[in-house]
Amino acid sequence: MSFWWYMKPLYGLTKFLLIHPFGIEWKSGAAHVSILGTMHSLTLAIAYSIYHVMMAKRQMGFIEMDYNFVTHAINLYNLFSGCTFFLLIVITISVKQRQMINALRGIYKFDDQMEKMNFSVDNRNWSISFYLPGIMIFSALSIMEYENCIMFIRDSMAFSDFCLIMCYIPMFVLIVCEWMFIGYILAIKYRFNLINIQLQDLPEYDSHNQATLEVLKFNAKILTDATKALNSVFSFPLLLLLLNQFTAMATLLYDLCMCIVDFGDQSNKLLDDAFNTGGWSMLFMLETLALCRVCQALEMEAQKTTSHFVRLSKYGCLQILQLRKAFCVKFIACHLFHIDMKLFYTMFGAIATYLIILVQFDIAQNGSHPLAIIAM
Repeated sequence: MSFWWYMKPLYGLTKFLLIHPFGIEWKSGAAHVSILGTMHSLTLAIAYSIYHVMMAKRQMGFIEMDYNFVTHAINLYNLFSGCTFFLLIVITISVKQRQMINALRGIYKFDDQMEKMNFSVDNRNWSISFYLPGIMIFSALSIMEYENCIMFIRDSMAFSDFCLIMCYIPMFVLIVCEWMFIGYILAIKYRFNLINIQLQDLPEYDSHNQATLEVLKFNAKILTDATKALNSVFSFPLLLLLLNQFTAMATLLYDLCMCIVDFGDQSNKLLDDAFNTGGWSMLFMLETLALCRVCQALEMEAQKTTSHFVRLSKYGCLQILQLRKAFCVKFIACHLFHIDMKLFYTMFGAIATYLIILVQFDIAQNGSHPLAIIAM
């Protein structure tokens, strides 16, 4: 089966959530810029954001105002961050939909080239490794949101129509956007792996294999260009997603620490709060881990491809440097930081530092109310 056949559920979901504004022909999978789809996505996104702001202002009247300034600021962030991130992501992907189309066409072109060489891509394996973890994470998020709304987690707010409109929509848009990026990266990673399997079987400096080597270089360049196109599209959305996850984990883990510190008073309620807060923290951690791990896995696969080309080619130092530059794959969020496992460890190191400072201040104040928890 073609990549498009397995991608149809993802396309339908992202189209429904307004983060796939371009059109794709249902039978062939050919992608094209859609003015109607762009207008549809932007209009509904703006309309929802206006509605979200109006409902959030209304909800502000029900929030207790006896907290300190920091807590009040976090409550405001809880109410307005979701729709802000949602609108910015939809606008960014709508503006850069041509790069998104180029990335998809690159995957199609690679598959066509491999078929000419009598090789086929195992898209079924990609669909299993992509959809099953996605369904598990979405199910866990839905259950956690139903049990305790993350926007008002300290109040143990039950599920309501308010949660469906204000929480579920931005939350699913953010996680689906991240998972869509992960899906494309996994697809490219599997294709780099297919190239590496062919390259490792080729003998060194064999003139009979030069034609095959040049074709594989051409195919690797297609994947590299597709990766750069994806990085261009998702650079800003990934920055927003990581910012949201970092802030959420910092405040969630802080609240968890305060639940442990205050466990002697109202232990049953604090135990429920600790369970809910710990569950949300674990989900955000898994999201960040999946993103960083997949990006690093693709980079390592591309590095293996470059190493094979260097091994099989009679190149000088300058040509080797040019070759490494041509197939260099890196994911950078808005030219600020490199997305890989080092970022994951750095984030938790920074969170640990903030937790120590915040807990010390809270204990010193003797009775300050724990902070509200970050929402999507």
